[in-house]
Amino acid sequence: MRRRTLMKWGVATTAVAGLGVGAGTTVGLADVRRLRDSAARLHGLDQRHGGETIWRAALDHAREGTGLLEYGSYNSIVERQLLAATGRLQVCAGWLALDAGEHRLARICLGEALVLGRQARDPIVETRALSNLAFQANVLDRPREAQRFALGAEQAATGSGAPAWLAAIPQLRLAESSSGTGDARDADRAIGRAYSALERDSDTAGEEWAVFLTPAEVDCVAATCALKLGRGAEAERLLERTIAGYERRMPRNLATWRVRLAGARLDRGAVDGAAETAHQVLDDLAGHVASWRVTSKLDDIATRLAAFPDVPEASAFVDRYRAA
Repeated sequence: MRRRTLMKWGVATTAVAGLGVGAGTTVGLADVRRLRDSAARLHGLDQRHGGETIWRAALDHAREGTGLLEYGSYNSIVERQLLAATGRLQVCAGWLALDAGEHRLARICLGEALVLGRQARDPIVETRALSNLAFQANVLDRPREAQRFALGAEQAATGSGAPAWLAAIPQLRLAESSSGTGDARDADRAIGRAYSALERDSDTAGEEWAVFLTPAEVDCVAATCALKLGRGAEAERLLERTIAGYERRMPRNLATWRVRLAGARLDRGAVDGAAETAHQVLDDLAGHVASWRVTSKLDDIATRLAAFPDVPEASAFVDRYRAA
């Protein structure tokens, strides 16, 4: 996605948008709304395109919020909302950096978001920051670290003013970390709690970042856990069911689940089916999805399929993948 596309969606960098922050700049609720709107637009773009093309824009917007906090002039009402809005942007920047494979930056941004969320007494920002740190640790195969972050997120999700649906997110991260340590019972228990939280309350009240949070997402995380626990048939069934009905306006997520389905099929020896699904992932990438999380998994699938040169579908995918 080129710079003009960022301009179109209103997420141009601070320098491009001319949003310099000087000493004594008066900050009002309109500035807070603008920061929140920027975060919402970035999350919308993330669902469609992935983080690789937009993480820098998110970082610039987060820096603008930090500049307003440091140098701006505002009252106590604006201050708390500005802390929360900047925290949201730091969560957004951290998440997008993670999706782009920029793990050091992601950790820094999410750490900043955690501090801001606590200062603002905002349970959503705090829960998201800790949950995303847990997600990153799971991605990097550090399940015990992930569990510590997820347990912190679980506690934050009970804070004053936290919506009931927020409790589902830490449970998803706990499920993955438990499966990473081979604890099937705790993984299944956490998945059950995530389903229950959404059954009690699934109204995310227009939160753009939370549009992914549906029973289908829980199914896919359950499938990820099943893969880690060696339950390939269960993983394949859950992924096939979810992909068939998945929201098409979130192609990055769809590509993520498809690449995992390809892995599940390979685990079960279904080489043709794995190659067919891998072709669909390449189609997703050609449709302007740019995500390190997807491409790194697809690299692994391509390596595994290359071990089957006598299977025409596998060979065709490997040739196409190398050309791409």
